[in-house]
Amino acid sequence: MEKIQKQLKLLAIPIFIDALLIYTDQYHHLLRSSIGLVYVNGLSEITVHPTLLSMAFIVYNQSLTLFAMFILAVNIRNTPKHYFRQHLLLFLALCLPIILVFLMPLIHLKILGFTAVAFIPVMVIIYYILFRMELLSIWPIAKDKIFTNLKDGIVLTDRYGIIVEINPSAERVLALVSQDFQTKWLSKALAPILQSLPKLLDHYDKHEETSIELTLSGEVALSYSAALIPIGVKAAHSSGMLFIFTDISVKKSYEQELIHQAGIDELTEIYNRRFFLCKVRSRNCRQSRRGGVCLIPY
Repeated sequence: MEKIQKQLKLLAIPIFIDALLIYTDQYHHLLRSSIGLVYVNGLSEITVHPTLLSMAFIVYNQSLTLFAMFILAVNIRNTPKHYFRQHLLLFLALCLPIILVFLMPLIHLKILGFTAVAFIPVMVIIYYILFRMELLSIWPIAKDKIFTNLKDGIVLTDRYGIIVEINPSAERVLALVSQDFQTKWLSKALAPILQSLPKLLDHYDKHEETSIELTLSGEVALSYSAALIPIGVKAAHSSGMLFIFTDISVKKSYEQELIHQAGIDELTEIYNRRFFLCKVRSRNCRQSRRGGVCLIPY
């Protein structure tokens, strides 16, 4: 997320420069070569003839718009059902000005203030989507809060094995795995981090769904259940992998306590009959495999 924010800030720099030059053009005339009037059906319109620099800024702005529309179109099919209609209407609304630009030369109709007219229906549709259909609801904010504060560690990698999403709980798990408590894990390759966990790494390389219990050493030994889930499967290949690390240390401590209580008498602290028989069966199995005989003095 931090990397995306930095990229967006860099992409926004030319837009701010363009806006600054527009409001100060009367002093440097870098964006407008000339200004004139056009009369249509008794009405007049101010026309501005842009310079090459102005055209470059316009192309840049339109390229960002088209790229944003492309991302929206690609992700519409992944939209939750209860938001699909809103996102589809938003995409169509953004496409409307572009469609009108290509239609106007075909119908040979001259409209004054074409840009403003083209965006009127767009703004009406966007207003309807945002406020009447509640596209800006609490869900995106709540989703981000839930992901950040979730006790389970979540790691999401793309098809190239690069970490694209990770929450604080997962960062602590990867720090224990790698014994590196300084690295920022976002945008790092996950495979080198899992070298100390060959079994989990093997399933990860094969893009197999599995669940494995891990014991990680630190100031206190911690036990985790690691669930590995392929996501976005297409043509037998997954486009990403989802890791879910669940802390089961308390559960493991209870299991060890139950095993201890089942094998040792609480009053005398002496191994009981059940523990003794389990040991005998285990020893007999080992001796039978070796072809030997086990003697128990009594």
